[in-house]
Amino acid sequence: MHIEYQGQKIPIKARQSVLEALEVAGFIMNFQCRNGICGACRCKLLSGEINYEETPFAMTKKDDVLICIAKVKAYVKLANG
Repeated sequence: MHIEYQGQKIPIKARQSVLEALEVAGFIMNFQCRNGICGACRCKLLSGEINYEETPFAMTKKDDVLICIAKVKAYVKLANG
């Protein structure tokens, strides 16, 4: 599986969060809690499907993704929130 972000395809492992995969790829992402509480890591889901193993506490709009706790279900394309 992989994520598309800023025109790059980034590999992601099955149990890895989107934030972790982006950090491994060298991106410096905005975040604070890594628990889905603060909402600082919010990105826009342009296409694809994500899953949350834990219910996020931060409020999100329909196409928002909290990348600190998001797991990829299928190919995902993201943009800055």
